[in-house]
Amino acid sequence: MDNPQPKVSDIDIGWVAGFFDGEGTVSLPIRATAGKNNAPKISPLISVSNTNINALNRITDVLTRAEI
Repeated sequence: MDNPQPKVSDIDIGWVAGFFDGEGTVSLPIRATAGKNNAPKISPLISVSNTNINALNRITDVLTRAEI
């Protein structure tokens, strides 16, 4: 019988959430006219900035394992 185990622990998820809360940004840049129909274009963007490469690598690892 197939019994898949979680790829990411609750601790890892909580750590990334806390790190993002302190170091992350969410933005919604809007271009007034874009594309062939000149309709507005919204491009959601999430980012994390930090100088600690180990922390950034851990975030990458957790999000990769979570398939995000």
